[in-house]
Amino acid sequence: MKCYLGAALAAVLITGLAVALAAMPVPLEVAQAAPIVHGPAFIAMSVLAAGFTSQGSFTPDGIFAGSDDPQTRKITLLLGENRKRGTVLGRITATGKYRMSTSAAVDGSAVPVTILGEDCDATSADKVTIAHFGGVYDENALVYGAGHTAAGVREQLRDFGIKLQSSTVR
Repeated sequence: MKCYLGAALAAVLITGLAVALAAMPVPLEVAQAAPIVHGPAFIAMSVLAAGFTSQGSFTPDGIFAGSDDPQTRKITLLLGENRKRGTVLGRITATGKYRMSTSAAVDGSAVPVTILGEDCDATSADKVTIAHFGGVYDENALVYGAGHTAAGVREQLRDFGIKLQSSTVR
């Protein structure tokens, strides 16, 4: 398979000077079903982008605070919960479902165990969503339930592989 990139569209930065390439197309050899190894990354991205569709947008919210890879998995958020990404959750012992962790809860969810990975509206029914069970997070970007603070949940979350640190002042 051959792909052609209009070189006039590309510019190369050489020793601080932008140099426009000639208007002649530059052939790019790409083997079928093989990784693209020729050419700059932007050429590969334009070839790989074909066939992909947008799944929405993401605005960085700063909940990640370190280089540890976040560990995520599916959970069920309890009926009646409408929570934002970054909410500290506890697990209900009897059902295994999750809800915002509050210090006064008596159903097991008083113990914070995970961080909600996406906004989730379960006001009308239980909802499957994703949660983080490992990684480093900015304690200032998280949402805490009544009776919980970053200082109060830091060690409990560490037991579940979640580390909190203060990365920024919000």
